[in-house]
Amino acid sequence: MSFREKLANLVVKGRWYLFGFFMLAIIASIIIMPLTGVNYDMTKYLPQNSTTKAGLEVMTEEFGSGGTANIVVQNATPEKVADIAIRASAVEGVASAVFNNTSEYYNATNNSGLIKIFFDGGSYDIKTEKAINDLRDLCESVGVDAAFGGEAVDSVASRNSIGTEVWLILIIAIIIMMIILTLTSRSWIEPLV
Repeated sequence: MSFREKLANLVVKGRWYLFGFFMLAIIASIIIMPLTGVNYDMTKYLPQNSTTKAGLEVMTEEFGSGGTANIVVQNATPEKVADIAIRASAVEGVASAVFNNTSEYYNATNNSGLIKIFFDGGSYDIKTEKAINDLRDLCESVGVDAAFGGEAVDSVASRNSIGTEVWLILIIAIIIMMIILTLTSRSWIEPLV
């Protein structure tokens, strides 16, 4: 008897043990799934000896690692935008909020002002995401129309969209696999197994 035949016999005789083992593994995987972290910082995937990684390290040493965002406040006076900037600088996780009444930061033609936000944490930090949500709440509570942009805002948006899209992709993949297995199987129970 060859090794393959012995292995096949072992699998056939111990099929319920294998089935139980894989069911336990699936249950354990489902339980552990929420505890699995996802790295959204693409710079972590760069090789240690790449010039891009070296350049990023120099930039971090010179300018810090804090994330940035821009808030454009629409239909507001310069005083109101300045007040929002002062309140924004008091939000936890915000290192500073910069606004001044110059043409670089305020457009009198359409009554909109730009507030530059600098965060304590990096763009991919959870504290930065909380600070962005608090800034959105601040703008809503003051009653102004505000548009958010910048690297930190983009990373939060990608994190949120990826979180929902992965589940949607998983569900669609399971449905497609079940359809294919049902069409190609000899019995109705085979796809479930």
